[in-house]
Amino acid sequence: AAGNKFDVVFASSDSNKHEFEEYYASMPWKAIKFEDRERAKKLSGEYKVQSLPALVLLDAKSGKVISSSGKEIVLEYGAQAFPFSEEKLQQCKREKAAETDAIFAENFQENFQTFGANA
Repeated sequence: AAGNKFDVVFASSDSNKHEFEEYYASMPWKAIKFEDRERAKKLSGEYKVQSLPALVLLDAKSGKVISSSGKEIVLEYGAQAFPFSEEKLQQCKREKAAETDAIFAENFQENFQTFGANA
């Protein structure tokens, strides 16, 4: 994803400004100001945020939700999933499945050979 542009915006659920500032100090991205908590609350409702932290992936042009499971996508595929389009996510899933199949086939072959040698 090097050289590609995207924005991350932190929408806090902190209960006071000190908590917000302490948490946000560790982040390199933009944030909705603590004083604008109503906007953050509205976004949480609009995007059906159920647990924290949450990462909602949006199409920058249309505003359409690509995925409300962004945290899991980033944990699973990392920057490889960028630009987080439906097509790219499907490609990542296919590549992961092929990788898993190859590992399974290799392990099966090794175990089968070991079993045959001990028979």
